[in-house]
Amino acid sequence: LSDSKGKKVYSIQGKEADFPGLPTERVRKTYALPLKKITISRSLYGWLLNQSDDKNISIILNSVDTAQFSASLRNKQSNPTIGVLYSDAYIKGFDVSIKAIKIIKEKYANLKIISFGVSPIGNHFQLPKNFEYYQQPPQEEIAELYSKCDVWLCGSRMEGFHLPPLEAMACRCPVVSTAVGGPIDIIQDGINGYIVPVNDHEKLAEAVINVLSLSNEDWLKMMLRLYCL
Repeated sequence: LSDSKGKKVYSIQGKEADFPGLPTERVRKTYALPLKKITISRSLYGWLLNQSDDKNISIILNSVDTAQFSASLRNKQSNPTIGVLYSDAYIKGFDVSIKAIKIIKEKYANLKIISFGVSPIGNHFQLPKNFEYYQQPPQEEIAELYSKCDVWLCGSRMEGFHLPPLEAMACRCPVVSTAVGGPIDIIQDGINGYIVPVNDHEKLAEAVINVLSLSNEDWLKMMLRLYCL
């Protein structure tokens, strides 16, 4: 296309050069093209600096539609409830989340888990009791699922910018997540949620228990900080 059609921009939303099964060298060469690069998280920005000599990279963080994702003020529930996204993709770390949940249930036997995703949950996962799964819920019902949780759990191994934690926060739900793109851009550890190392299900469980152990007053303070940062 000619210059009259506008400036050519390369939108980079994931670490495709690190994805197994892709032509990684061919992908990496695209970073040398004379295109203005825009990416969606600070972690991707740092990664891209190591992939190309081009340092003219802009960051435009993802956001959510607060007309769709919002919730009224509420109290912490007497029956602790956590939420988690289901995906059978390895990088999404659902297996990590399940390991963390098993530890959490040792302290909270009445723990309730709410989950949603696109596909049926694989039979190789041993789901705990009180696990509610919603397959492809209507978009207008997802905010309600977030707002039924006291904490949102993310065990991902790799993300460009993982949106569900941000959607959960918009619905006044504190988030505990591994250190992946998205959560590390919006969570201040111990202030409006917790960030733990990737693949560390024990630290994930510990951080979730920290949130669930808060008094209602302190939980409300954490919830209110979701809107102040």
